[in-house]
Amino acid sequence: MPELRSVGELMHEVVCPRPSRRREDDQIVELFLHAYQGGRFAYRPNWLPQSRKNVEVIASDCTGTSLAIEHTRVFAFEDHKYEEELLRPIAECLEADPNLRVLDRHFELHFYSGSLRKLRKRHRSLVQQELVRWAVETLPALAARGEVYKFNIPIPLPKGKALEIGLDVKVSERVDPLRPIAVDGRLPGGSQRLVPVVRKALNDKLQKLVDAEADRRLLLLELPTTDSGRSLIDTVRDLAATFPLLKRISQIVVAKTLGFHLGEGLVFFHVWDVAAEVWSDYLKAVIRAPMVPLSAR
Repeated sequence: MPELRSVGELMHEVVCPRPSRRREDDQIVELFLHAYQGGRFAYRPNWLPQSRKNVEVIASDCTGTSLAIEHTRVFAFEDHKYEEELLRPIAECLEADPNLRVLDRHFELHFYSGSLRKLRKRHRSLVQQELVRWAVETLPALAARGEVYKFNIPIPLPKGKALEIGLDVKVSERVDPLRPIAVDGRLPGGSQRLVPVVRKALNDKLQKLVDAEADRRLLLLELPTTDSGRSLIDTVRDLAATFPLLKRISQIVVAKTLGFHLGEGLVFFHVWDVAAEVWSDYLKAVIRAPMVPLSAR
């Protein structure tokens, strides 16, 4: 198995057109089809209706070989789903604020998982307003020395209640095309964190793939966090004994999409060959045309 330090040397860069699909999940699949095996499966994919029974897409190459793909986002399961739904609007509010867009620094905001999970939907707009106000008052004063600043932000809630939101802020010099603000969630530590979300992915997706009428079957696990692809595959291997259907899957792809969601137009695909138990491809998909935020479409 290649060591992680060799990934940079083995990475194959593939220039891809901007995805045409509207669903963000489909966009990741489309990018993979363009990047995988020289785009052999990119031209006439059969996008199936979204349902519990269908895989997401079946694509065929010029030789008639068919490939079934099922995609799922690891970060979106259970406790992490709400964090993602909360963080994206916060990021959009911060990026849109004119007081922050003109700064010559890049701010990476990492929110702690515990405090965000306590929030309820009815407090979202209040939290966003308070965080933007805090950011406008605080961020411009932080020096760009690559340091990490820790904050606990008090958020006043109705009926005299309050909530503290913890986050780290890393500041660096901003270089185009980086946005001024990058926002993500810091998930709990420990190797066991991935076990329940990977188990859910395998429970939900493997049977659909096995039932698909295709020559090859591929499970695409999207990882829009800083977790390593190696840790995700190690978790899959640890659970393999309880999922015999894994033996009928051709490949598992770890799609690292943090750069995609930050608007940088980059997706890294790490392809794991299930039967051989080796990494078979490292692909860097680079979007040729500038990305257009989904909210602007």
